[in-house]
Amino acid sequence: MTGPVRRDRRTQPVRAPRGDRAGGHEGAPVVRRIQALQRHAGNQAVSGLLSVQRAGKEDEAQFKQYVKDGDWARAAWQLVNSDAKDNLTALVRSLNPAQLANLTEGARHHGATAVVDAVVAADRRAAIIGTVRFHVWRHDWAEAARYLNGMEHTDGRRLEDSLLAAGRLDHAGLIEIIKLNKNLKLRAGDAITLAGKQFIVYESTVRFDGTLAWRTNNPGALRRDEPLSGSIGHDERLFLIFPDAETGRKAARENLRFQLFHNPNLGDDPTLLEVMEAYAPAADGNKPDVYAQKIADALHVTPQAKARRFSTEQVETMLNTIIGTETTTEGTERPHDSPDLPRDLLGLLGHGG
Repeated sequence: MTGPVRRDRRTQPVRAPRGDRAGGHEGAPVVRRIQALQRHAGNQAVSGLLSVQRAGKEDEAQFKQYVKDGDWARAAWQLVNSDAKDNLTALVRSLNPAQLANLTEGARHHGATAVVDAVVAADRRAAIIGTVRFHVWRHDWAEAARYLNGMEHTDGRRLEDSLLAAGRLDHAGLIEIIKLNKNLKLRAGDAITLAGKQFIVYESTVRFDGTLAWRTNNPGALRRDEPLSGSIGHDERLFLIFPDAETGRKAARENLRFQLFHNPNLGDDPTLLEVMEAYAPAADGNKPDVYAQKIADALHVTPQAKARRFSTEQVETMLNTIIGTETTTEGTERPHDSPDLPRDLLGLLGHGG
C-alpha cells in the first residue's frame, strides 16, 4: 500500500480570502465597491457641472433683464460678480453701440474695468462715449476732455450737443471741456450758445444776432437729416450751416425738388399741401397749411394743386416764397479775434483765455 501523495506547494491553488468571495465570482465585491464609488464621484461631478451651468444661465438671464430694464450699473455688476463673467465677451458683443455706451457708463460707476475692457475690444467709440458721460456726471472736465481727444472733432462736438440736449451738460461745463481739449476748439460749421445768444462760426468770422436763416446761411431752414449737400455743420437744433448764402439757396432748391419729385413717402401725385407737410412738418413746430396757402397764393392755385405738375418757373416761385417766409434779417459778423466777442468765445476760438 503506498503512502499519501504529497503535493508540491507550488502547484496548490491560491484561494482568495473568504471575505472577498461571493456567488462563486472572486473579487466581485471589491470591483463593485470601486465602481459604485466611481459612479458616486461621477454623479457628484456631473451634478456640480450642471449646477454651475444652471447658475451661469440664470446669471445671464438676469444680465439680459437688467439690459432690458436699462439698469446699466446692475448689468455691469452682474457681468463681473456672477457666473455670467465666464461668457462676458459674448454677452458684450451681443449689444448694439448705444447699449455698449450705456454699459460702459454703468461699469465706470462700479469700477468694473473688465467690462470696460470688453467694450473697448468690441466698440472703442462706444466705450469712449460711455466714459465721457461718466466723467461729465462727476464734473471731471479734465478726464472728459482727455477721452474726447480720442474722437474726431465733429464726432466729439456731436456728443457734446447730445449731452447738452439731454441736460447732462451745461454750457459752463462745455466751455471747461473745450478749453482743456484743443481738438474741440470751435471751427467753421460749429455753433454755440453763450448767455442765451447763439454764435455761428465760419472760417474767419463769427455771426450772431439777426435771424437763424441769416446766421446759418440757411434760407430754407433745412435740418441735418434732409437730403442735400454743401453744409459744413449744424447748430444745437440740427439746423444746417452753409458756408455762404448761395450754397444755402442751392441746397434749399435741391431739397424742394426732392420733396416734389423723389420723396418715396409721398404718393405718385401729391398735392401742394402734402409736399409742404413733408417739407415743413407740424411735428417740428411748423404750420404746413399756412405755408401751402402762401405758396398757392403766389402761384394762383389752391393747396390741393398737383405739385408734380408744376413747371420749372412755378418751382422757382415756390422756392422764393419759402425763402421769403424764412426771414433773413442780418445781424452782426465779426472776425475771430474781435474784442466785440465774449471772452469765453475768444478762448474757445483759440484767441485770448
